[in-house]
Amino acid sequence: MKTSLASRGAALRATGPVLAAIAVSAFAFTASATEDLNVIGWCDITDPELNGPFEDAFDVRINIKTHEDPAVAQTIIEQSAPGDWDVFHTDATLVATHVEAGLLAELDPADFPLDDIFPQVLRRDLHFVDGKLYAVPDVFGWNTVAYNSERVDAEDIASYDIAWNPKYEGRIAVWDFYVQIVQNVGLAMGLAPDEITMDNLADVEARLLAMKQNVGVIGDIATIQTALATGDADIVLGGGQWIVTGLQEENPALDWIVPEEGGIFYLESVGIVASSEKKELANEYVKYLIGAAGQGRFAMNSCGMAMPANSKAELTDEERALLRWDLKDAFLEDSYINHYYDQELDMAMIDAWARFLQH
Repeated sequence: MKTSLASRGAALRATGPVLAAIAVSAFAFTASATEDLNVIGWCDITDPELNGPFEDAFDVRINIKTHEDPAVAQTIIEQSAPGDWDVFHTDATLVATHVEAGLLAELDPADFPLDDIFPQVLRRDLHFVDGKLYAVPDVFGWNTVAYNSERVDAEDIASYDIAWNPKYEGRIAVWDFYVQIVQNVGLAMGLAPDEITMDNLADVEARLLAMKQNVGVIGDIATIQTALATGDADIVLGGGQWIVTGLQEENPALDWIVPEEGGIFYLESVGIVASSEKKELANEYVKYLIGAAGQGRFAMNSCGMAMPANSKAELTDEERALLRWDLKDAFLEDSYINHYYDQELDMAMIDAWARFLQH
C-alpha cells in the first residue's frame, strides 16, 4: 500500500576499538580533510560518540539534519539539488516508497553483515525491492508506554486502558505523532495497525477523544521526555525504551512496558541517496553504522537508546541488560511493526488528530 507522503509532510511540522574495526576500510578509501558527508535522519544518528570515530578515521565532517518523520525528510530531499544529500536514515516500512520515488541507490549485500542481523528485523521484504538491496536495518525499539513506577500502579500499567483511567487525569503525556498514537489506541480496542480502516476510524477517533481528559502534555520527543523526567507527567503514551533508558541513571523509577494488548515496534534503516556524489564514502559510513563497533555506539546513543539490529553489536553486559536484550524475542513476538496508510485513510487520521488536539 503506497504511503501518502505529501499529506504526512503537510500535517507534521571508545574510539580505539572502532578505529580498529574500520582500519581496513580506511586504507581502501581516503577522504580529504575538507570532505563533508550530508546525512538526514532520526536524532539517534546525531550522537558525536557514534560519528566521531568515523570522522577521525576518514578525516571527514558529518553534517546531519534531523527529522521526526521520514515523509518530511523525503520531501526535503526531493526539493533539494542533486548531490545535497548523501545518506538517508529512515523507517524500514518506507524504503520501498523511497525507492519508487528514485531516492535510494542500490547497495551491494556483500558489503554488509546481513547474516549477523537479527532475522526478525532483517526483513528482506522491506529492504529489498525487486531483488535489490536499498537499505539496511540499524536499530529498532518499541513505541508503547513509558511511566514512573513510583507513581503508577503496576496492575494499571499492564494495559493501554490506563490511558482512560480517571485515576490518572492530567498525568498522561502524548507524543504529537498521530499515526503512532492512533495505532496505540487501536491496540487498546483490539485492532492491529493494519486493521484500522475507513470503516472503523470513527470508532477509533471516539476512543481517542475520550482519552483527552487524562492528557496533560502533548508535544514532540523532547517535550514528552522532559515531562516524564520532571514529573509533569507520570505516563507517556507512544513512548518506550527510547524515552526512559537515558534517564534511568538519574531516576531508576522510570520504566517502560509492552502492554498485554501488544506493542508497536519501529525499525530504522539507512541507505544512500541516489543523487549523492559521494557514494563510496557514504557506503563506508553505512558499513560502519551496521558493523559491530558502530552498532554498539548506535544502540547507546544519547538521543534515545535502542536495540541494535546486529546480533554482534559490541555492548557490555550492563548495556545489554539496560536494553533488555534477553527479552527482545518475546517483545517482538508481542508487537506489530509500525504501519503507514493510503492517502484517504492517512488524511482522515490527520483530521481526527486535529480534532483531538482541539478537543
